[in-house]
Amino acid sequence: MSVSSAVTKDGKQKIYVMFHDGERQAECTLPDYGVVKNEGFREDEIEQLLDYMKREKQTILEQARSVNVMSAFMGKKKDTDGSTH
Repeated sequence: MSVSSAVTKDGKQKIYVMFHDGERQAECTLPDYGVVKNEGFREDEIEQLLDYMKREKQTILEQARSVNVMSAFMGKKKDTDGSTH
């Protein structure tokens, strides 16, 4: 799973959550729990992913807040202490 920083689209802030499982991938959004893209997941699996997002909303929001767009763009990884390399 990967999480974007907050993005403003159509005047509303959204966070994109991407799920990857081999060749399968799904892209969902918070706070509306929308499904932007689904390539290979069954409908019941998508429901499980959305349920996961609902349960872990606070954690996902914290991850989105910690995303440094420039570091991510440049391929730098953030350590657990917040430093990048």
